[in-house]
Amino acid sequence: MYKDKHKFEKLSKRECECPVNNTRGFGGNFSLECGECLKIFESDEPVEIKLRLSRSSTDCNILVFVELENGECLEFEIPRNDIFSSNEIIATTKQARKITVECKSDSLDGGTCFGSWTVTIILRGSETDRTCECPVESILFDSSTFVLNSGENQVMFQSDDPTEIFVGVDLFANTEECLLTILVELENHKCLKFVIQASSSGGKDISFYSKNVKKITFESLASANCRGFWFNDLYYRGA
Repeated sequence: MYKDKHKFEKLSKRECECPVNNTRGFGGNFSLECGECLKIFESDEPVEIKLRLSRSSTDCNILVFVELENGECLEFEIPRNDIFSSNEIIATTKQARKITVECKSDSLDGGTCFGSWTVTIILRGSETDRTCECPVESILFDSSTFVLNSGENQVMFQSDDPTEIFVGVDLFANTEECLLTILVELENHKCLKFVIQASSSGGKDISFYSKNVKKITFESLASANCRGFWFNDLYYRGA
């Protein structure tokens, strides 16, 4: 009886976290040659996420690295096998900064890794607790296709104030090698940068999140045109 009472008192004194008031998930696919890696998510500050990643088929092992604010890393390895089935991994953390997927080969035979992923952002806030952020009151969603000629760049988003935004970009497969650069300029004069290469074997998808976005620019660097699709959530907080 004493143990049960002591356990209850300990739980009742535990401080509550800020309540979750919204969760939003974006998903994508990857097609990587053995030895190739792809950054599929990045944030300029620690963010609470859930990652789900699955292998659809692979000639090589798939390595997944979730880099954290404290310098540590959550690591996963999905082995290759000859049975067509989906092996999945799940990761959760409150301090994600970057997620990278690598198609790893232990031989010189080469091959390709195919899979899919979903990154879900967990947004917390409270109207009454001043230690919490203001809750998300409204979300505006937009999406659009894009086509950029070789050497062409275009500003896709711009704001005069720092903006909280979650973005996903789907670069389509291309018969010619396409190289797309995405530059995310932030309020503090820093930036997030992605360089994505698409080929005939398949497209590649990435995502990013920040509260400080001022401008997003796409640029086609290779000799081929880049085609794709992008979508975003704009978050508005208030009480």
